[in-house]
Amino acid sequence: GGGGMMGGMGGMMGSAMGAKAPPPSLPLPLLFSLTSSKDLGAGDRMLKRRAFSFVSGETKGEIHLGGYDPAAIQGDMFMTPCISTHDYSVVAMSLKYGSTDLIKFKPSVAKGAQYVPAIMDSGTSCLVMPDSDLGGKLTVSPFSTWKDAVGSVDAPATQESFFLNIAGREFEIPYHIWYLSDTNQSCVQKAPPGFPGLLVGDVFFRRYLVLFDLERYPEEVVIGIGLHNPSYSLLGYYGDSQVIPKISADKVQSLNITNAPPGYTKHPAIATDRIPLYNQFQTQYFINVSVGTPRQNFTVIFDTGSSVFGIFSQCIADAPNYGSCSFGGYQGGGGGMMGTG
Repeated sequence: GGGGMMGGMGGMMGSAMGAKAPPPSLPLPLLFSLTSSKDLGAGDRMLKRRAFSFVSGETKGEIHLGGYDPAAIQGDMFMTPCISTHDYSVVAMSLKYGSTDLIKFKPSVAKGAQYVPAIMDSGTSCLVMPDSDLGGKLTVSPFSTWKDAVGSVDAPATQESFFLNIAGREFEIPYHIWYLSDTNQSCVQKAPPGFPGLLVGDVFFRRYLVLFDLERYPEEVVIGIGLHNPSYSLLGYYGDSQVIPKISADKVQSLNITNAPPGYTKHPAIATDRIPLYNQFQTQYFINVSVGTPRQNFTVIFDTGSSVFGIFSQCIADAPNYGSCSFGGYQGGGGGMMGTG
């Protein structure tokens, strides 16, 4: 069994929060379903902390369950609160290309309103920015200004870094990250009309580990960002997942965490497991999952911009009951559909 549709992709594994009060017809988001602080006895494999992190290289990536592995970053882990209860949005205060301002607010905009939401989305490949002044809020149109600076989008005349200011901390996205040498194209795009901020996609995750800590959801969601440690060895995609050795209490207290919520450093989100991902063309991340009894295997997209966990199925044309389906790309006819859970 297994396999899938759409060029071998069998579905999507969303890791976002979803609606604050989802309809009864919808299941819990996957991260919530996998987490329980209770001791469930022998065979308990539930996560004890509702947190995960994501780190990537050029062809490999990892999800860390339960928090993050401190060995995967160099320097400090910078933390900032999420400003939404349905997606992983953080405060973007400015964006520059080299020394050119792309997001700069007009003096008439109140100080407390001088930011745009930036969604940390592994399901988005590129850095996505508005192509307008957001109704007069900005001094320039970000995408058009960048396009003027580089001349040709896919053969840029300049090779500067982007500098994204998140909650007062500046993060660099170098040219070799945002320009995809495998396909000879820039991974910078303009946002759909009406979208009020940034989508921060895989060009960011290939340089920074990002922690998503939902332990106190919905009262508080914490986003952590740490520079990827180049000496950290990412797991092979078809290799076994690994359990992270328990970190001693004294090492926990000496973790380099800045801008953390009160009391956070006493109980930081330290990962318990490492799960391998595959990075295809530096733009999409895939993970293997198994579903059902007997188990059927699927390769699904890992997406922090969605709360849906779904696998593609294909209905059997002569099934005795309408809607009965065989998972995993059955070849006997019928249409493709998404089964969520």
